[in-house]
Amino acid sequence: MHAELLTGLILTQIKSVSNSLLRLLCFSIPKAHDEMIEKLEKMIDRENLRFDFTIKHVMDKIYLQWK
Repeated sequence: MHAELLTGLILTQIKSVSNSLLRLLCFSIPKAHDEMIEKLEKMIDRENLRFDFTIKHVMDKIYLQWK
């Protein structure tokens, strides 16, 4: 899944910058489904990329937001 790889790359870079202003990612994926959300959550937890985050699936968009 490209969104999972891209998210991992972006969050890894953000984690190394303590004062990053980026707080939200939005992916427009026409065939987005709940399994994608679960994979993203597991990847973020497994890699310890974010502790306080939410993922929302609205229509064909996946929103990932953190503090």
